[in-house]
Amino acid sequence: MSENIVGTSKFILKVDKLTDDIMEKLEKSMNKNIKLVQNAAKENCTGFKCSNGQLANSIISETKKVDNTTIQGKVSTNLEYATYVEFGTGPNGEAHHQGTSPIVHPIYKSKGWIIPASAMDREIAEGYGFGIVEDKDGNVIGYKTKGQYAHPFMYPALKDNEDKIIKNIANDLKAEIEEVTEWLT
Repeated sequence: MSENIVGTSKFILKVDKLTDDIMEKLEKSMNKNIKLVQNAAKENCTGFKCSNGQLANSIISETKKVDNTTIQGKVSTNLEYATYVEFGTGPNGEAHHQGTSPIVHPIYKSKGWIIPASAMDREIAEGYGFGIVEDKDGNVIGYKTKGQYAHPFMYPALKDNEDKIIKNIANDLKAEIEEVTEWLT
């Protein structure tokens, strides 16, 4: 009888190790796949008019073990204007927001507005397609806008890679389970 108890203890230790090994592999797999999303998001936000690469360069990813059963991956940016790029602004954003997350419902300003001339150079304003507002002497005093169209970069980075990520993680976990359960056969 004591042999069975000893054998059971060894089995339980091996199962515990299996769980630890699987969680470690899951964390590595999540990290690899969240970097895939990060790179896609960076790629998605290049090529906009007047883009200087600041938004793409601000996109970061992190993976963390939340508890013994949860690994979390996150892609983010700390730039305030990233939300305006992703979802658009004003009437233009409301009318042209294809490709944004269907579970997020921004509230858009219903009318256009004027941006003060001191906020940007005329060339940048023209690049965005803003109307130029001049005083009677021809001096630029502001720029008219009805907002900007949405240029989703974050949501498509995840959505377009969703199937690939699931497949990658499943394959990584399957390989780990096969490796650590060889002793059962």
